[in-house]
Amino acid sequence: MAVANVHSFNTTERNGTAVVGAPRGANTDANDPRYRLNTAGEGAQARVTITGTVSTSKDITIIDATGVSKTYSSASSTSATAGEFVHSGAGAAATGLKACIEHANGHNGSIVVHDDTAGKLILVQATTGSAGNTAITHDMLLTTTTDFTGGKFGSGVNDAPDVAGQHTKWAQRFDDPRYYSGDTTA
Repeated sequence: MAVANVHSFNTTERNGTAVVGAPRGANTDANDPRYRLNTAGEGAQARVTITGTVSTSKDITIIDATGVSKTYSSASSTSATAGEFVHSGAGAAATGLKACIEHANGHNGSIVVHDDTAGKLILVQATTGSAGNTAITHDMLLTTTTDFTGGKFGSGVNDAPDVAGQHTKWAQRFDDPRYYSGDTTA
């Protein structure tokens, strides 16, 4: 038998953390995006997929959430300092591009890059909000990209589709013991 919405009443056990119990059914993963507390917002995401050897001297331009635009170029070897990534081999090219983006001369932490080492990169804007919904342009063959999308500011309440329209508490109320006991909060 599954139990939904279990909350701890013990403030020592909670130790100042928020215990979130959005309505969910049996056998539903607690990390399911249908049940989330959106307090911080979300950084926009984009994808870069390289499927083979890219010609040299080809460019990809990426803009972060603050408007910083950087152009990275394919070359015979990777030099993150110069913003150049190796052109041969999908995995090596993507990993080289990741190094360029993360380098101090690149986006330097304003874009987080996840690399599957086989040619696919997921880029996430470190700054939340719709300003991160920017375009990616390139002139590389054997490469596909998606623009950054999904960036938004936090709403402070659970805005997931499965609980939209239902009564939810504001984020600052989750550590209020009255929330767990059912008392009203002012």
